[in-house]
Amino acid sequence: MLGMCPDNTKDHFGKEEGQRSVLLLDRLLPSIRASSSPLLQLPCEMLAGIIEWLLPDKPTLANLALVNTECRQLARSAQFAYVDVDYSPMAHDMVELLSYEALDRASGISKPYLGSCIRRMHMSSKRKWVAARHHELFEGIFVEEKRGTYPEGQMQ
Repeated sequence: MLGMCPDNTKDHFGKEEGQRSVLLLDRLLPSIRASSSPLLQLPCEMLAGIIEWLLPDKPTLANLALVNTECRQLARSAQFAYVDVDYSPMAHDMVELLSYEALDRASGISKPYLGSCIRRMHMSSKRKWVAARHHELFEGIFVEEKRGTYPEGQMQ
């Protein structure tokens, strides 16, 4: 095993001590594990360590998600740990999925959810996606901005 760096705050992989990139399986699926796979019988901490080791290998992580429900949640906890919602069509679809999941949870439906895998969400609107979704509004605002004129009653 690799030791700590000289400053004693980070290991050799740049990760802060005690910080985990993926969630533990018992946090993702609180119910008893259904799989009898020897891999999934390992302690949650060891499974998380394996998934962290696979983080750079996106195709393997995607294939792991296809194995079963438990593996899908483990892979998702790595794939969707940090989500950037940028007003793109894909981001719009994800937000829509998360809202349906919230309705399911509120009605008591218990199943694996993508939302439980997300650790941090960054929201920002990219100009090209706003323009694509709201073309007329976007053109109206930015054409007037270029000319220096605004509709009556609006401040610059």
